[in-house]
Amino acid sequence: MSHPYTAGRIVGSLPPPPGQTANFVDPPNHDAEMIALHTTCLILITLFVGMRLYCRAVVLRQFGWDDAFCVAGWMLSVAYSAITLKIAMTLGLGRHLWDVPATQAIELGKVFTHSLNPQQKKASLKFDV
Repeated sequence: MSHPYTAGRIVGSLPPPPGQTANFVDPPNHDAEMIALHTTCLILITLFVGMRLYCRAVVLRQFGWDDAFCVAGWMLSVAYSAITLKIAMTLGLGRHLWDVPATQAIELGKVFTHSLNPQQKKASLKFDV
């Protein structure tokens, strides 16, 4: 007899709640919502940064170091959205944990562990004492 929350040979990350079954083939997810959210935010960010750069470069004819930081921040936002969506599509971000195989959950945990910046790690260690 197989374990209660396995479907064939694939082991789920958590057991499904009563009345639910694990679905590893085509599980319900929030991919469409995540894509819509990131797309909307990136469009707004692009518009605001574009308006700022237009005003600074064309109207004021004065491009400063703070504008370069705005462009760098915009580029980092685009990179963050791309990485988050890639993780969502491949590792199961946005799904119920009983629909995510244990091997993918381990990889997802590694991504989150290594993506914490040093300040977050330092703050978490500070509160553990």
